[in-house]
Amino acid sequence: MPYINGTDRDQLSLLPTSLGERVAPDSDARVLDTFVNGMPLRALGFTRTSAEPADGAGPPEYRAGELLKLILYGFHVHMQSSRALEWLCRTNVEVQWLTRDLRPSHATICTFVRENSNGVRELFRRFVMFVKAADLADGTLVAIDGTKIKANASRDMVSAASTARAIARADAEIKAINAYIEKLQTEDHDDDPPGGGLHARVQALGGMDAMRTRLATLEERKAEQAELQQRVSGSAQRYLAPSDPDARLMRTRQGKVPGYNYQVAVDSKHHFIVDEELVQDQNDLQQLTPRTTAVIASLGEVKTLMFDNGYESGSHIVAVETMATAADGTGPRVYVNVRRTEGKNEEGFVYDAEHDLYRCSQNRELVLEARNKGRGDIIYNVYRSRSCDGCAVRSACTRSKYGRAIKRNVHAETLERHRARVRSPEGIALLKRRKTIVEHVPGTLKAILGPSFRTRGKPCVATEARLAAITYNFKRLLNMWTENIAAQLNAFNLQMT
Repeated sequence: MPYINGTDRDQLSLLPTSLGERVAPDSDARVLDTFVNGMPLRALGFTRTSAEPADGAGPPEYRAGELLKLILYGFHVHMQSSRALEWLCRTNVEVQWLTRDLRPSHATICTFVRENSNGVRELFRRFVMFVKAADLADGTLVAIDGTKIKANASRDMVSAASTARAIARADAEIKAINAYIEKLQTEDHDDDPPGGGLHARVQALGGMDAMRTRLATLEERKAEQAELQQRVSGSAQRYLAPSDPDARLMRTRQGKVPGYNYQVAVDSKHHFIVDEELVQDQNDLQQLTPRTTAVIASLGEVKTLMFDNGYESGSHIVAVETMATAADGTGPRVYVNVRRTEGKNEEGFVYDAEHDLYRCSQNRELVLEARNKGRGDIIYNVYRSRSCDGCAVRSACTRSKYGRAIKRNVHAETLERHRARVRSPEGIALLKRRKTIVEHVPGTLKAILGPSFRTRGKPCVATEARLAAITYNFKRLLNMWTENIAAQLNAFNLQMT
């Protein structure tokens, strides 16, 4: 039976092929090369852009463009660790073509990423400016969502209580061992037969040297827990991840883990990420106004913004509604999928705005009793009836001896207008469409990043997340790449220079 035979490994080639001939004409690496070559990396803030060392001493540095191509290629093929990139430089022909067969060490790659966080941020912004200029994103409809991504830290976060328990356990064991050693030193056990009594117990513990080694280990552990306890006490957070103190305890589908909250805004036209931010908030309640402001700053003109119910915050909804009103009605229309029913206890009651009171079904009045009660996000006024005595339906209405009370949000009018818009047929249709625009993006980003971040510390983790967002946008651009888009990219960069 015939087989397909390969080339003899020792066969010499008369006309050796170049690296360029080994890379397919339609390779993603060629598009990545065009994309990075068109970017003014020095203007964007990237360092290591010169082949000559800045101080004239030491070996020459790598150019920023070649290292950036290597890193983006690694994210593109899901091999973004520095050691994996170092291995690709030795084995992957496309990487050798991108980097001109340079082979930087993993330490050099890590240093480049760490020192160029500002450059990566500006590169993302420049990418968004390009897709806006090329009419690949128009701001007509933008959906925002947040996702929790695990940090590069153990699930076993420490707290003041856990460190105190660990210190107490170490103290108890140290006390017991010292008492046992003291007992051995004070009691006369010369006549103790081998294999019995104190002699047997000492041997079972490994001898005196083993007990002293155990004491030293416990003292070290106690010192470590004391240091952790001091760090937790000096932090505003209840739980601390020792290996990544910037991580926060996040509630995910896999349980509570140390992680970060990554916010992304996606334009509906071609599903490009137009804004992103890594935050430490354990939920999205405080992100409505910041994300609205950031998307407007990124795209300029935005017509509609959509959020899920995790962003439902009364004060923030009022802020964005006021923002739209202050812009003479030209500001973005914001839709937040409302979940809370703050007026659920108002059924059967009618608010009289002119006299600032409620009337019940029995035509009794609930007058203003207290202003600006509550705390945090929900501030309300309290209205109470003083005429509930003798009411035929009092037992079904309230059990309070002081009479029926109603809490009304201080921004109730604005919230009611927003709630009516969201629950309109147009609002319901938009929020259904939102799911198709943004909810697939966090899954794609997690597929690029892997099960967790690889770096530690918020600045480095933010850079890693931003590189994943650039990779996501690059993949979207690949799906529609043409010579016309390449020409638009070159023209855009020339115009911005």
